[in-house]
Amino acid sequence: MNVNMRYATIGALALLALTGCRDAPAPVVGATVPAVPADKFPVAIPAHWHVALATDTGKIKLVAYVPEGQSREHWTDMLSVIVYDRSLYNDLNDVANGLGATYHNICAIPAIVAPPDMTTDNGSPASLQIARCGKGREGQAHIVVQKAIAGSDAIYVVKRAWTLPPVADSNDVGVPEAEMKAATAELDEVHLCDTAQHAAACLSAGEVRPATGSASN
Repeated sequence: MNVNMRYATIGALALLALTGCRDAPAPVVGATVPAVPADKFPVAIPAHWHVALATDTGKIKLVAYVPEGQSREHWTDMLSVIVYDRSLYNDLNDVANGLGATYHNICAIPAIVAPPDMTTDNGSPASLQIARCGKGREGQAHIVVQKAIAGSDAIYVVKRAWTLPPVADSNDVGVPEAEMKAATAELDEVHLCDTAQHAAACLSAGEVRPATGSASN
């Protein structure tokens, strides 16, 4: 596999390989149809961004977006929307440990993984976390900021990831302060929607709308 594609997949799938998940088997005729989840997770996508990667294993649903002119093989900025079945993670600490395991695995030098900042989102447990890698095994630096929300039916994750020129110390990996603040503010605006209480206001899980006023890259 092309190195850049491999790292795009690692960054977007966020432990797909480590969880041991594979493509979902074909449905069994006559099998019981699962109930529609009560939680929905609408995420606004910046204007002029497009889908670079989409997959659904039956346990993990993921869509990754990159700016116009970039691709899953060649990207410097990626937004990923991921829905994990609750059978994969017990809680948000497991999600945080998973991000740490991923970054320690892909980094050729010691990665820096901040502990998650635990909070709540519309009454649901939520966390915000940043991880940095000064030099990945393919030679590029990586940084990700991730928001995770534990819903009743799944764990929902939205993350911004960047690839950058390598540095000797993972502490020194960063994007411009204004860009990081904007990305964090965008993640702060992502909320889990409970259809049991707000059915009319909820979009479908993973459904997106162009973010008003978002700048293209």
